Amino acid sequence: MVVKVYVSNISAIQQVKTQQRHVVFVLSSKSVAHVEVDISDPANQGEKEFMLQNGAKNEKGQILSPQIFNDSELCGDYAAFYEALESETMYDFLKIETPEHEKAALKIHEAAKESHDEKVDSERETVEGNNDDDED
Repeated sequence: MVVKVYVSNISAIQQVKTQQRHVVFVLSSKSVAHVEVDISDPANQGEKEFMLQNGAKNEKGQILSPQIFNDSELCGDYAAFYEALESETMYDFLKIETPEHEKAALKIHEAAKESHDEKVDSERETVEGNNDDDED
């Protein structure tokens, strides 16, 4: 299984360029094996046609790069990738196994968040209890 990122190296749209760089940067920084497919290269015409036939449409009905696939299975476009990052489900989004070191980091993060939430709840109860005392 190979993660493929379909990009256009000659896009005139700055937002597309930024989104393409962001996807590639994140995958590289997370050591996710991936291949960039430049759909602006005439040698990749077949890949471009594949992306246009199978890619995710944006709100305007357009299929723009970056598009992310796992082999020939669509993972999604940049908006879906970004949402997966924010919800910490990038590996599920990419349809690949989460590396062990990432699983450990997620467990630590979840434990810290749970501890924080418990502390906030405790402080809220204390404040509410004090407010009840003030009403007496």
